[in-house]
Amino acid sequence: MSWILELSPIQLGMLIFCLRIVDVSIGTLRTLAVVNGRIPLSVCLGFFEVLLWVFGVSQLFSRITESPYLIIAYAAGFATGNAVGITFERTLAMGMVVVRMVSTNYGSEMMTALTNSGAERITTFAGHNERGVVTLVYMIAPRRRVGQITRHARLVDPGLFYTIEPLRQWGSGDIPLPHATGWRSIFKYK
Repeated sequence: MSWILELSPIQLGMLIFCLRIVDVSIGTLRTLAVVNGRIPLSVCLGFFEVLLWVFGVSQLFSRITESPYLIIAYAAGFATGNAVGITFERTLAMGMVVVRMVSTNYGSEMMTALTNSGAERITTFAGHNERGVVTLVYMIAPRRRVGQITRHARLVDPGLFYTIEPLRQWGSGDIPLPHATGWRSIFKYK
């Protein structure tokens, strides 16, 4: 690691900047993995996030008196890392979503088109709104396929209304309890 001591403040600033981009990007992905309940992935990402952070911050503090540029590089790396992490997460599109669609005139055609496009777990049922009878279409889909699914649906019904929400938990036939049970219920006592 003696090569780090030979770096000029500009070179060290660039190294710190790049380390922060990677560190914060990993932190963004780790946060989303934690929210989605992906424990092994969040542990692995957390390890590398902190490893890079400690290395970067130690280099910053060991040579901070040489140049204020190092502080700016650290802050700029953090800010850029947020944008890179969000962009990377959108590209990965981890997780599952619930897609809810409301079609005024094309309910059965919508079901057929979505099934032919490869969509799964589609449920339709009749509903009513201020304009009359509508067809509600619910489905669970991988987040990375949402664009394709909504494009197919809009080809059938250009006036389609839809919402997309992240799916945290699902089961086959199990009815989730509205409150914590087991050891978690200890914290719910009043």
